[in-house]
Amino acid sequence: RMKEYSDDAPGIGSGNFLGAFILNDAVMSRGTIALGADKATHDKMRPIFDRMLWGENRVWTGEDVSEDVNEFLAGKSEIHVRDDLTAMVVRILFHRWLGVQLDAEQVTEFLGYQKSRLITSILPKPLTRVMRSSVDQLNQQHQAYLQLILQSVRAQQSGPFASDSDYAWGALDALTFAGGLG
Repeated sequence: RMKEYSDDAPGIGSGNFLGAFILNDAVMSRGTIALGADKATHDKMRPIFDRMLWGENRVWTGEDVSEDVNEFLAGKSEIHVRDDLTAMVVRILFHRWLGVQLDAEQVTEFLGYQKSRLITSILPKPLTRVMRSSVDQLNQQHQAYLQLILQSVRAQQSGPFASDSDYAWGALDALTFAGGLG
């Protein structure tokens, strides 16, 4: 039987549900995807995301994105939509949203991490136990990306940045599970 909860009930969150999938917690830094955070964490993170992406702390403009797209397209006689545009979106998001410049090799590395983390997150848990070394390597990459984002976010702020570890967690999950999947 379903139990009704008020909107402000503690512990409410969608956990590791992403569409039809229940994501494997083996590759989640806090045991869950940031999108499934509880309400208290969501209430801390959402205003920060809104300010950074759309509000007074926004560090990009439409002209900036157009400049990046034109730079990407310059000298190309053809593009492969899935591969090239995915890489372009990831590069723009890292640059304009997080203030991190990735070169082509770093973008390729991130796309490999993104794909591996997504695939691993939908595997049954017993299988990830068998693949322990691969999962450990993926989690090491995950921690490195979290640190990269944390450093960048802290450098962009003029003072203490509330919940910056929450923000890095949310940003990396957004980039991994939504940004640039093509």
